[in-house]
This record gives sequence, C-alpha cells and structure tokens, in this order.
Amino acid sequence: MKTNFRFFALSLLSIQALATSSSAAPGPVVLDFDFSRGHDHEFVALFRDLPTSILDEYTRRKMQGISLGPVAPLERGAGEYPEDHSHWLLNSGIFPLPDRLPGYGFLVQGTNRSDDLDYGLGKLLDRSHGLEPNTEYIATFKVDIGGNAGGGGIGAGGGQTINLAAVMTNVDPNKYVVAQGYAKWPREILQQLYNAPGIGSNVVCTVGMPMPGMKRCPAGRIPFQVRRGFESKPLRFRTDAKGEAWLVIAGHSGYEAFAAFYFTRVQVKLRRAAQ
Repeated sequence: MKTNFRFFALSLLSIQALATSSSAAPGPVVLDFDFSRGHDHEFVALFRDLPTSILDEYTRRKMQGISLGPVAPLERGAGEYPEDHSHWLLNSGIFPLPDRLPGYGFLVQGTNRSDDLDYGLGKLLDRSHGLEPNTEYIATFKVDIGGNAGGGGIGAGGGQTINLAAVMTNVDPNKYVVAQGYAKWPREILQQLYNAPGIGSNVVCTVGMPMPGMKRCPAGRIPFQVRRGFESKPLRFRTDAKGEAWLVIAGHSGYEAFAAFYFTRVQVKLRRAAQ
C-alpha cells in the first residue's frame, strides 16, 4: 500500500535570529523536554498508516498494561516474536537507552509492514507553557534522537532512516481517519507535515558504499547512537481560543522491516510573530 509519503530531510543549519518587531516584544519561550532522566513529560506516541486492527491491539495492550513484547535492539528476527504478528511489535514509552548509552529515551518502534508506517510523538502545549489565546507564534524545534539506522545501505525497501518533521496544530493528533481499513492522519495534520520545515534524517552510518561525509558501519549489528541537535527552520502557527496547540513530531521510515527510535530530548523555542 505504497503512498510515496516522505517527509523532507534537510541539512542541519544554524537558524538565524527569528523575525523581530520594531516595538518591544516579550522574550521567547524556551521549552526543554529532556527524556534522558526518565520522564515522559506527558508526550504520547503516535503511529499512523497502519491497519486499524493492528493499532487497536497495540492500544488495548497499552491501556490494560499487557506486555507489548521486547524493545530494541531485538535478539532475534522480528518475525520470530508472536507480538510481531499481533501488533507489529509496536511499543513506546520511556526505556533505558541500549548499547550502554547513558540515561533514558522515549522509544517508538514497530515493524513497517505497510511500507508506510509513520512514527511520532505528540504533546498538548497550553497557557502553562507560556502560550496566549488566539496568538500567532514563530517556533523552531531541536530534537536529539537515537537510532541504529543504516543509511545508504541496501535493505528491505531501502536504508533504515527516519526523516523528521515538526508542526504545531489545533487538531488533536490522537484522532485518526480510517481509509480502506487503515488509520491515517487527519487531513489538516497530513498537509502540515508535508509542508513543514524538516528537522533532519537520522543517518548514523552506511552498510553500503559510504557517501560523502558518512562513515562505514562496523560489521555485525549496528550499535545505537544518539544524534544531537536536529534543528528546524522557523514555523508560524496560531493558538486557539484556549491558548492551546498540539506539538507533533513525526517521521516516516524507508525501511520495510523493524525499526526503533529513541527520542532523548525535544526543545521548542516560541516567539510571538510580529504584528
């Protein structure tokens, strides 16, 4: 069920000063959500472009506290686990980082059997975070993410990379629309993700011919590494009448097999847009 859905991966850039007004304006709001100490900061995991039956089983187990199975790195092939057949090994939440990395991360993982599986995080921002009602802001996002992506390699459908995009939306991302039995993003969020300034691509190393600026992965299983400072270009958005907006960070893996990503930190900088 290929949709050719790809988020835009951009080079990491130093973001210049945001738009300023000739009149005095409140200073920027800086939000720092650090998962490395084991707190989820009320973020929720989001999976889209997968059968509703798979998503429902994952959600049922999550809500009832039933085991979702192993977390990355897996000791065996994904298909050898019964959880791969029941809910595509979907799992999420705060877990210790693998491969002797210090601290914790917010894990999102699953087997991309639809060739379109989207992985993401969502959080509602409101007045407690410094937002005002019916106000336009300019936001930039910076994300640290851990993975064992084999960018540039030949694999199931391509390299195991995840290209991230971040948006602020007034649409609840926990809700989804159903098309041909698949859970998909609401149209408003999907359009925003298509047009959002990209954050980056979690490419750690290559298992194939190295590309410029990349290194060859060691033999055997690729170890997890944390890449820091994926930064977006500025994004304009408007809060609703309650002073709320949803932060959504989502990515689309090109790897048609099991993939896992540990978000370790999300930073958001918000400044009122010039009037």
